[in-house]
Amino acid sequence: MKDRISASAAPHGRVLLTRALFPCLIAIICFALVYKSTASIPPPGMDDIAAGSRKDADAEETGRQAVLHWMAENSAMSEDVLSDIYGTATGNVHADLVLAVCLVESNYNPRAVSNKGAMGLMGIMPGIWLDELQTRGIVRKKEDLYKIENNIAAGTYVLERYLSRTGNLRKALIRYEGGDPWYATRVLKAMKKISLVRHSQQNIYLASARD
Repeated sequence: MKDRISASAAPHGRVLLTRALFPCLIAIICFALVYKSTASIPPPGMDDIAAGSRKDADAEETGRQAVLHWMAENSAMSEDVLSDIYGTATGNVHADLVLAVCLVESNYNPRAVSNKGAMGLMGIMPGIWLDELQTRGIVRKKEDLYKIENNIAAGTYVLERYLSRTGNLRKALIRYEGGDPWYATRVLKAMKKISLVRHSQQNIYLASARD
């Protein structure tokens, strides 16, 4: 009798246990579904941040294209060369200044040589600077001054040296060229134009993006 009661009670107990666990199982499934749906929703403001980042990147590209177009109008060099020059120049804090010096010195021709022997984009005088540039690891040999990256690195180094000595951009440019005030005027004018071209187009883009 006892055995029969125990045997019949076992299935009954399993039924009770199943009924007790069933609501818990349903609750777990519902929680998982809710979590999955809410996890795919970005936190408040994230869409605005992402849109702002895209807008800034697009504005930057608009400015880049505007300056490249301006460079092409002032040089016979190919688009690939101009793009390489722009990309290298914008890798440092003196981007517009470097682009302006490259224009005045060489019209963006990496193989340019002046009648005084100044080489490359930024008109580096190897007789004055080569040993120091080699010591600093900026170039290994004289011919490296024809390479875009090396020449811009060398020109930036020389400019920074003169800036540290004079504390004045105009005076630094005069010394960079060798004493001609008109050279400094031309570079500063070109630098202002480059900055204006870039920022005016960026502002136009941002204004249209807000509409």
